[in-house]
Amino acid sequence: MLRQEKTDFARGAAADGIVLFKNENGALPIDKNNEIALFGVCAYRCFRLGWGSGDMMAQTISQINEGLKDAGYALNGEVEAIYTDYVGKLPDQRLMNRSWDEWTWRQDEIKLGGAVIEASAKKSDVAVVTLGRNSGEAFDLKDEAGYFRLHEDEINLVKAVSSCFKQTILLLNTCGPLDLRAIDGLNIDAIVDVSLGGEMFGYAVADVLS
Repeated sequence: MLRQEKTDFARGAAADGIVLFKNENGALPIDKNNEIALFGVCAYRCFRLGWGSGDMMAQTISQINEGLKDAGYALNGEVEAIYTDYVGKLPDQRLMNRSWDEWTWRQDEIKLGGAVIEASAKKSDVAVVTLGRNSGEAFDLKDEAGYFRLHEDEINLVKAVSSCFKQTILLLNTCGPLDLRAIDGLNIDAIVDVSLGGEMFGYAVADVLS
């Protein structure tokens, strides 16, 4: 019972910390009848807390894909399989921020072929792209690509997805500001800063999107 009370509180606190930057063309809330193509490594392996003393071990970690399915959304299975296979080969996420000599600013994005994105756009109604950044004690993001500015792989992903889908939603799984000028003017209907949401992150994100 105590565990449930703690997770309920954590879920609510994470949702309360989410900030809506943009919402046009009826993008949010996402219609439960729409299938979602979910892109971005952080949607399947999130940044949940900061580095060093800003981090702690967790019994569980909920991801955005898990939260959306739990909320009743259907996800594009082909896209989800590509990402879950990729992140399944990476080290235990609970240890991701705890190595003092191997910090993780961002996670490498999968270079999806245009055919994969085009095929998913024919099958799914809406695209959700998640980009992530992290930092921690004694370090700030540098004004460089892959840090404060978007990495080339991230720009290419957002460009490809937004050009194929009628509706695109961008989620920012970040610890602070991120320079989005490189994708300014693209067909992005909604932008949401989902921040770093702890172990109930994925469920809290789904609560806000639905």
